[in-house]
Amino acid sequence: MIDYKNYTFEELGHALYMKGHEIGCRKITDKTGWREKVVAEKLGHQVYKTISSGAGTDGEGSDAFDPTSGKRAEYKSQAVERNDFNNLFQKTYNRGGKTTNYVALKMKGVYNNAMKPGAISKYKNIDHYFGLFYRELCIMIIKVDNDFVVDSLNEQVYKRRNATSTNLCTVSVSLERGDLYDIVYKNKDWFDKSRLLEG
Repeated sequence: MIDYKNYTFEELGHALYMKGHEIGCRKITDKTGWREKVVAEKLGHQVYKTISSGAGTDGEGSDAFDPTSGKRAEYKSQAVERNDFNNLFQKTYNRGGKTTNYVALKMKGVYNNAMKPGAISKYKNIDHYFGLFYRELCIMIIKVDNDFVVDSLNEQVYKRRNATSTNLCTVSVSLERGDLYDIVYKNKDWFDKSRLLEG
């Protein structure tokens, strides 16, 4: 692990920016754009040089390219805190003599512009990966079922058909629904150690 205590926030931020700049990524520090590079490294994908691959480009509607499958990849990410551990690990608790499981954590991906004509149809041929981060360490990546992503977006668009905003259409998958995703990366050491901690 890097001895972060010897660096200022500015130095760490600048180092991250310059590492991205070196490989041709413009402003990798914008929002959580650097997480896309982390996910790509874990999966062996190639991130597009621009943070968002726009209309008319080879990567339209996606963040990276998978050289193994030849398919484009869209990345979403979220962070968990200690108070999410009970849900992440689906721990049990005892209340009034009855043992109950915590509700499984839901991983979410926010899709902007999904309500624009033709936007969802473009997602049909793109693989969708949701990354989970703890203290900016990538702990798990799931590949979400493509049909589930498209159906979820279509359902939201239908419900919001009179809305003016095209933003914040959310695809949410419970980790309890193993039929809707595959785990493609898991930091086993982190899970083994963290499972023992109290939420």
